[in-house]
Amino acid sequence: MSADVPQGFAAPSFEAEDDTDVRLAQLPRDGWVRGMFMQEVVDEARSRGVLLNHDFTAFHKYPLSEFLRLLQEGAKRIFPDRSFSRALYSLGSLSYPNFAKSMAGRALFAVAGTDFRRVLELAGRGYAVTVHPGDVSVRFVGERSARVHMRHIWAFPATYQVGVLSGAMRATNVQGDVFIRENGLDDVELFIRW
Repeated sequence: MSADVPQGFAAPSFEAEDDTDVRLAQLPRDGWVRGMFMQEVVDEARSRGVLLNHDFTAFHKYPLSEFLRLLQEGAKRIFPDRSFSRALYSLGSLSYPNFAKSMAGRALFAVAGTDFRRVLELAGRGYAVTVHPGDVSVRFVGERSARVHMRHIWAFPATYQVGVLSGAMRATNVQGDVFIRENGLDDVELFIRW
């Protein structure tokens, strides 16, 4: 591992088994997510000829438990040839480009444009208006590197959320790496360099 990667961080592993039931057992009952993220899973499935019998309203709040179940079903049915973890990462990588095209995403990220650093600066606000519970903080540690701490993010932070940030890099024409340190099911730290 390169010397500039902090100790304790590693490249994401995509070998983890499906732990959705474990997450659901610990999930706060008042958790919610905006429907736009749920609908994008349904839309991606449709674009690949997979029917998920759901439809969601973009700004409506849906139970976080329903989102986790949808991600589980979508990962397995949209990407049946991939490990569960890799499939979640793939779904996540589609999330930022879709959110950035939405009305809320356009409003939030209008100032960021294709500046990945600016996207990261706005990440905390983006999560705050789209998921509960959840706290995302970003600390820049160099011109082209940052530490992102995701707390109380139950939607697969070590796979799906890593995909979200990787998708943001691609959408802003940035090449980089994401390294991860898992502190718990809902708590990860990421080191991103680009």
